[in-house]
Amino acid sequence: MNRYAAAADIVRVSERIANIRRLHAARQWERAQERYQEVRLLLSDVANRHEGLSERQVTAIYTAIQTIAIVEERVGRALGDGRQPELSDDESRILINTESFLHDLESVLKARPVKGVTLNDS
Repeated sequence: MNRYAAAADIVRVSERIANIRRLHAARQWERAQERYQEVRLLLSDVANRHEGLSERQVTAIYTAIQTIAIVEERVGRALGDGRQPELSDDESRILINTESFLHDLESVLKARPVKGVTLNDS
């Protein structure tokens, strides 16, 4: 897979995270809950399908997956108990940092070739 496809995958997951953050801000917890699994799967695909990622980048992606799973579990538990979910500052910050990291990673992938990939790849 070429670096542009990798960048497109990253843009897609970054947009989904931004959507989740908007839903959190609007307190639309049920709608947010419907999107967590998709984001975790997209992040996993990025980590597993794009060989040019560094170990540090892959670790950051898996940290984001774990954090989103924790957020999903907390939101689900609160809704199941009939309460409004409340995210910690750390959980909210990690979602913001993940989105920022993905934007940076997209720029890196567009700026330099990924290992084993040429500009002519499709």
